[in-house]
This record gives sequence, structure tokens and C-alpha cells, in this order.
Amino acid sequence: MEQIEELLKLTLHQSDWVIAKPSSGRSKESYIAEKSGKKVFVKLDVFSHALDTLSEIGVAPKVLASGDQNGVPFVVQEFIEGTNPDENWFRSHIREVARLIKNYHSNKKLKEELSRTQTTDYRTHLDKELSFLEKYLGMVNLEILNKEDIYEKIQLLKNQADFLEETELVPTHSDPNPANFMITPEKFYMIDWDILFFQMK
Repeated sequence: MEQIEELLKLTLHQSDWVIAKPSSGRSKESYIAEKSGKKVFVKLDVFSHALDTLSEIGVAPKVLASGDQNGVPFVVQEFIEGTNPDENWFRSHIREVARLIKNYHSNKKLKEELSRTQTTDYRTHLDKELSFLEKYLGMVNLEILNKEDIYEKIQLLKNQADFLEETELVPTHSDPNPANFMITPEKFYMIDWDILFFQMK
């Protein structure tokens, strides 16, 4: 916790925070800090520049500070008090959700930031994804599934990939499930942007 206390002191210029781990599981190291009624969310090892942009366009909670501490990128965000939507909420807000997703799919600045470390070429991306499938399959226990059958299907997919029509690659949230949507009385956000990749539109 001392590391987070120091980080908050340097970025928000306040000390003596009450710091705790979130009750729900997160794939990245994260903390909730509170002081004098103000709550912030701290996450380490994230795409800090991308989160800055997602915050600017209103997709993610407001970023209060971001940077690098001892070689580890971090982001400090406004802590959002809200609820996760249910199936009925999605049914009645499908247009709003579509607009929000289109917002980050089409954002030029976000695309430029991701393109520094990720390919924007469709064929290169497709080859990389297929190679990942083969590699991942090699780590699966033989007793769990018939790998030979799956290898055949992957080979079939690779053969057919040459005939697939190329499509645009866009920034995507790696896990857009209801737990990663947060509703407030004013608006809704997508949270937990641990992994942000180019994927097929």
C-alpha cells in the first residue's frame, strides 16, 4: 500500500489515503483509495494513454492522473458509484450502447495510440490470431478434448482465410460483459479496460 500512497501523493498532491483492494476480482492490480469523501480508482500495468483518450470521449470514467512508476504504467481514475445493468436495461438502451461502442471503434486518436504497438494490417492480424489458437491448443490437456479434430478445423479455417474479405480493424474492449458496464444517474460507462486490442469490426 505504501507504493500506492506515494503514487497518490505525487499525482494528486494529497497524503493519508485509506487504501483497499476492490471486493470484486480484477485481472490487473488495482486499488480503491478514499480521503475526505473523495474516492479514486488506481490501476497498474494498463494502457494509460489509451485510457486517457477513452476518458476524454466519455467512454471510461474520468482520468485524474496517469504515468509511469518504476517502469509500471498506472492510471488514477474517478471512482464511479453505480450499478451493473441487467438484460432488460440492455434491451431498452441498445441504441445508446451501440453509439458508445461506435464512439471508441471510430476514434482516430485511439487508433493511432494502439497502432504504435499493434498491427493494423488485416492479414497480419489474422495470421497472428490463428497462430495464437494453435499455440493455445498445444497447452490443453489431451484428455479434455479431441485436439486432432480441432487442429483439422483450424487448418480448414487457415485455408479459407485466404478467401475472407478484408475488414477494418477497430479498437475493442476485451471483455464487454454486463459486469464491465457501470450505470450512474447521469450516464453509463465501460470499465475494466485491462486489455485493449485491434479486432475485426
